[in-house]
Parts: sequence; structure tokens; C-alpha cells
Amino acid sequence: MRASLRSLLPYLAGPSKAESEHATEPQTAAVQRLTQRVCSVITRRDLALPPASSGSAVDPNSIAEYLDGVLSPDRSAEIEELCLASDKYLAEVGACWEILHKTQHVVPPPAFFQRTYGLVKELAGVQTQRIARQRARKAVMAAAAVLGCVLFMVLGWEMGVFDRQKAAESKAGLTEEPARQESHEIENHAKEDTANRPRDAKSDPNVLGRFVADGSDTSEILLRNLADNSWQVASLESGLSSGELILCPPGFHAPIRLTSGLEIRLLGNRPAMNNSAEASLPDRAILESAVRLHADPQLDLDVTLLRGRIVITNQKANGEGHARLRFGDETWDLTLPQPGGAAAFELRTYIPAGAHIDQSHQGEEPNSELSLFALRGRTELKVRYDSYSLEPLPGPAMFSWNNVGPISRRPQDLKQLPTWAAEVPDTPGVKSKADPSPEALTSLQRRLLGAASILSALKDSLNHPDVSTRVLAIYCLGAIDELDAVLDVSGNERQFREVRLASMTAIRNWISRGGDNQQRLFLALERKYSSATAEIILHLLNGFSQAQLQTPEVYANLIGYLKHPDLPVRELAHHQLLLLVPEGKAIAYDPAGARGQRNLAVEEWKKLIPTGSIPAKNKKE
Repeated sequence: MRASLRSLLPYLAGPSKAESEHATEPQTAAVQRLTQRVCSVITRRDLALPPASSGSAVDPNSIAEYLDGVLSPDRSAEIEELCLASDKYLAEVGACWEILHKTQHVVPPPAFFQRTYGLVKELAGVQTQRIARQRARKAVMAAAAVLGCVLFMVLGWEMGVFDRQKAAESKAGLTEEPARQESHEIENHAKEDTANRPRDAKSDPNVLGRFVADGSDTSEILLRNLADNSWQVASLESGLSSGELILCPPGFHAPIRLTSGLEIRLLGNRPAMNNSAEASLPDRAILESAVRLHADPQLDLDVTLLRGRIVITNQKANGEGHARLRFGDETWDLTLPQPGGAAAFELRTYIPAGAHIDQSHQGEEPNSELSLFALRGRTELKVRYDSYSLEPLPGPAMFSWNNVGPISRRPQDLKQLPTWAAEVPDTPGVKSKADPSPEALTSLQRRLLGAASILSALKDSLNHPDVSTRVLAIYCLGAIDELDAVLDVSGNERQFREVRLASMTAIRNWISRGGDNQQRLFLALERKYSSATAEIILHLLNGFSQAQLQTPEVYANLIGYLKHPDLPVRELAHHQLLLLVPEGKAIAYDPAGARGQRNLAVEEWKKLIPTGSIPAKNKKE
């Protein structure tokens, strides 16, 4: 019979206490290891308390019922799985049992109860004072409003606003000049019409550049973010203004010719499609590219790179090209001395494996890495007070930066460029290396260009017969922040498995943008599943650190999750297992398959990784 966590808690007080409370489980090595782990996590000060929100699997009532043994077996198993997967929940349960055990015979003195009831009265008095202050504030504001109205009427009387004779003269003046009034109306209509027209880069001084796709390349498309936070496909030759958020979707690219003579090309990326028999959830995948342009008369280009890849090219007939690149808290100045010179940038952000999640479900700040590659001609770089010179291959062609480790102090020699950088065309209009699935790009581009709503077009593409088109659509949904649509796909048993896997990659890419995305994801998951399931999905998306992989409980929990009632948990657990133990590919398991088939696969996994063991390839020497 399997020992439950609750039945092992008496061992915290020693073997004699465990025997007195009828804890009959033998004190095996696994029991000793778990007991030591509980004792260790209880004393850790870096563990934040779990949230106490209503409905959570770890709220105080659930913990009390679990320790009393009145919860249902399924509910108890759910809490135990969460405790074994996360030290902070294990520490909470262990600490609660220890406090209850040590204080079960302690009777608080009468003064304790008197002080407790007194706190309630004090809070009531504070609340009364707060209400009184609010009422006084409203009375003052009302008096100020009345006084303002009186002053306005006095000023109006002094200026003759209420003089009937002056009003009549004003009316007569308007009727005597109908031609002038009509002229003003025509002028106003002309202004409104001009405001509604697409901006022209040649006539509008606020426009910094234009989208120069020729329309013949089906892999060229650009999205622009509107004031209402919706997205619009940028038309050919449309002008782009300062501060505007523009995005190149995954798999596509978007050339922008600036009025200064420089060109900036946004490069989207589409990872190789996951085969159902393979394990690949890239935690550092680059999908879309997003930038903001800024107006600076002293520079040819001022751009903020938010994520992804861009190529800056000096398309001037003569003269140097001067650009400024902003990313995070960094600012780099770039000079391309020669016409035709080009430099490429790649900004990659990702959540490190096993990253800590605090009680408000805020994750750690993402790791960021930026790489600069000299593609053609010399590239002059200035970072704060330091200057560097980069040359194309075979010279020092790369300069890198990151926010977690040591930063390179000089350009680095490269034997070859990354594949994506090597495929950048020498001149605008030259197509890159053939895409393995061009029909997916063609199909999606046609849908986006002809759609009234980008969101509707992408959702419709999720039902396209071609799997590649569906995968591309799910990447694009993640790129434009449509998290709920991506989550719907991850839990859809009728969707292709490759598309569900792509949704997991899109979610991880979305989390890596930082901010409060980790918390937003938890809240979105909580609306679809239980709080405990949302916690498990967050931990599985973050993966496991090398230290965590040295604990047998990680592998036991992953195998147990293969039988979890929610599809995203089964999907993520299976792929984590395949990443850690590639030999498991021989075990037939479909996360969306029948329960009987899943149960048989779980038994095979238990044979491959026996309880209490660690796969040989993952053991630290």
C-alpha cells in the first residue's frame, strides 16, 4: 500500500511519535528522504507562502481538511501531487502540521481572546473615520463646483455673452457672409478626408518610412497596432510614423524603406514543425519580430527592438548611415560607412528552466541575449563610452550582450553566420532560401490581406486542412497577444497534435516577453481549469533546473501527470519526459487518446523509470 504524505508527517516528530499515532508504514529510504526534505523546506526563508484565494487547492480550509483526513481521495491526491512538485506547498503543509502538533495542548489565556475581539472594534472605528473623511471631501468638491459656476456666469456677463444686442449682430454677420461659411465647411471636410487617407511618406513629415513589399513575394507582410489595440495589415507603400508598434508575423518578413535612405527589414521565424513522435519544446524559440520607430533629425534611424530579428541596410547612394538601436535599458549607436553595408540583430528572451514563481504568480525577469552580426561592409558600434569595429566573415563579425552573465568586450571571430543571417538577401526583392512549406505562407497571407479582422482570419485558419497553415496561425495568434485563443487550442482533443505542441511553444514565447505575463497566464488558466492545474501547467512550462532533475520525485510526478484529467498537463508532462528520457519514444502514448491506452503507457514508463530512481543520463557524477 502506497504511503501518503499525511501518514508520513508524524515522522517529523520522531519514530516514537509516528508509532504512537499508528503510522505503520516502514521507514524506508524514500520515507527518510521525504522526511528530510520536509524538515529542510520548513526552515527555508526564501519560500513565499502560497496564495490563499478562494477555490485554490492550497487555501487554509483545504489544508486543514487534508490534515484532518476528511478530504476525498482524489482531492487529497491532487494536493499531494502539488506539494511534491513544489517546495513552497510542501513547506506550508509540513509547517501547519508541526504548528498544530506542538500547540494541540496549549490553551490561550483570556487576555488573548479579549485582545482579538478588541481588534475588531478598532477596525470598525477606523472604518467610521474613513467614511467621515470621504463625506467631508465630497462636500468640499461640491462647494468648489458651485463657486466655479458662479464665477463663470460673472465673467460671461462682463464679456457681454448674455447681451441680446451683440448676439443679434453676431447672427446677422453670419447670415451676411454665406459664401465664407460654406468655404469653412469645405475646408473642414477636406481636413477630415485628409486625416482618413493613408499616410504618404513623401508628403507627410511625420512619416519615417514605408512598407516597400512589391506584392509578388507571398512571404512579405507587416502588421501595425492601432489605437484600440487591434491589428491591421499594412498596405503596400503605406507610411509608418513615429512611436507606432509594427510587427512581422512568424515565418514572414517585412522590408521598410526609410525616408533617410536606410532600410530596416523585420524577419519572422517559424521553427521546424514538431513531429508527434519527437520531443521538442524550444524554450528560446524566436517567432515574430516587433519594433517601434522614433523620429530623430540627427539620425537616419532610431528604432526600439522589442523582440526578434532585424537587418539594417545603408541604401543611400552616397554617405554613411547612422542608426540608434534601443532594447531593454540599453542604447547602441551604429554606423554603416559604406553604401550597401548591412548589419543584423537578434534579440532573444526566455525564461530559465526551473525559474521561481512567487505567491502572486509573478515569474523571474526573463533572460535576454542580443547578438549583432556584420553582414556586408564594415560596421562601427558604440556602446556607452566604448567603440568597436566589426568586419564581415572571416573577420570579427559578431558582438554579443546578455543581462545575466559576463558581456563580451570585443567583437568575436566567426567561422560562419547563423543560417537565418546567411540567407538575408543582398538587395531588396531577392528572395531568401525556399521555405519548406510555402503553401502555408501563401494561404495565410491571402487570408490576412482579404480579411476585415485579423483575429477572425487566424481563427478560421485553425480549421484549414493543411497542418502547416494551422501551426503558422497559432504562432501568429500568440504574436498578437490572443492568449485565450491559443489556450483553447492547447486543450482541444480534436486538434492535430502538432498544432497543440505549437500552442505550447507560442505560450512559452509569450511568457518570455516579461512584465506580468506569467500572472496573466495563471489567471487565464484558472478560468479554464482549477487553481491546482494552473499551477502545474506553469511549472511544466518553466521546466526543471539541473538541481531539480536530481530528485526522483520529479520523474515520478511527470509519470503521474500522464493520467491527469486535463489535456495540457498530459501533453506537457509527456514532452518533458521525452526530453529527459529519449528512450521513452518507443512507448506508445497519445495524450488525447483513450484512457486505457494511456494507463498502459504509464505502466511502461514506470518500468523505464522505477519509483525512487533517476535516469542514468541525468545523474550528476
